[in-house]
Amino acid sequence: MTNISSKLFNQQVMNSLKSLDSRISELQNETSTGLRTISASDDPILVSELNTGKELLSKFDRYLSNAETANDRLKLADTVLQSIEPLLTRFSELNIQANTDTLNQSDRLAIKAEVDELRALLMDLANTKDHNDVAIFGGTIGEQAAFGYSDSGRVEYFGDQGNMTLKISDNKNVETSISGLDTFMNVQTSNGVKSVFDIIDNFSEALEMAESGTKDIEVDENSTLLRFQLADRPAIVNFQIFYEGQAHQVEAKVVNGHLENLQAEIEKLGLGLAVVTTGNTMSIATDSTSSAVLSDLSFDPLNNSDVSLFKIDVGDKRFLQTNENMSQSLGDFNDAISHVSVKHATLGAKIQAVTTQTEILEQLKITVSEDVSQLQDADLAEVVTELKQLLLNKDAAQQVYAKLNQQTLFDFIR
Repeated sequence: MTNISSKLFNQQVMNSLKSLDSRISELQNETSTGLRTISASDDPILVSELNTGKELLSKFDRYLSNAETANDRLKLADTVLQSIEPLLTRFSELNIQANTDTLNQSDRLAIKAEVDELRALLMDLANTKDHNDVAIFGGTIGEQAAFGYSDSGRVEYFGDQGNMTLKISDNKNVETSISGLDTFMNVQTSNGVKSVFDIIDNFSEALEMAESGTKDIEVDENSTLLRFQLADRPAIVNFQIFYEGQAHQVEAKVVNGHLENLQAEIEKLGLGLAVVTTGNTMSIATDSTSSAVLSDLSFDPLNNSDVSLFKIDVGDKRFLQTNENMSQSLGDFNDAISHVSVKHATLGAKIQAVTTQTEILEQLKITVSEDVSQLQDADLAEVVTELKQLLLNKDAAQQVYAKLNQQTLFDFIR
């Protein structure tokens, strides 16, 4: 009986010491981490609230990371547009400088050299990529260059109209890509929709053609060959034929480079001109006793095509349009400056929206962090006090247990 009581007593003491050790271990852990030891079985409501708070903090961190990435990409685009605006202003200044009668062809070619250099710089800026090698102005094309050159040497947009987006709140996604098509290729000018690059190319060509072009083409019995560049797009071609003191207006719709309609309109005049078309070329000749002059050329592109894509070359000269001059380019540059400025302002609004949302997220994170802290942070003063008391209790219990184990039955019956 004594053995049974002794064993039961020993077991109870050992269980008490284990429970005491467990609590001491929890308190020591709370002392080192500063966090309370909480289990779902002890306080399920508190654990639920704590988990909810931690999930919110994790979500805020994801949104803040996305906002930082979005801000980096948008600010990179902002820097690019800040660099492009003065470039366009410089093009406009060069246009004004070139549009004077005091310059010779050598002067204009020097200006053209600067124009071509600035154009190359603009191309590099338009193809800017972020630190992940993703094109800023390419939509969703990824690492591919947003802009490149066609076979004719014109700049083309190789990106798409997709938008790269990042989620920065439960109900807000922010676009982190800027449409290169809208920014660089769709400038509304008084002469139709043009790309920034075409406006520059037109100016560069005008500089080169300033003394190698003509607005009047003389036609005699020797066939004069006109080579048409019509960009495979429909347009109305207009010019006048001065023949034997009379001005005759020619107007014809040309589709996809086919000149048959134009030939038919010339022949309708009944001037006796010999007209032959082959592909994109047309030869015109008079009889041996007379001559004619072609002048006042103009194109009226259909489907909002760029008028600069339609040209007629005669030998080593270009048959210049009546409106193909420096002042047209100047107006186009002013339109391009305004266009890019508007896009820049729109981008600035996006950056501000991301900045505002970042500030909101940071404040929410502070608030929820404080709530989580109140739920899980240990009161170190109370923890240390309880820990000291339990250590004393444990020491006392061990001493009593050791002393009792040394006693015999005679010690209890004395």
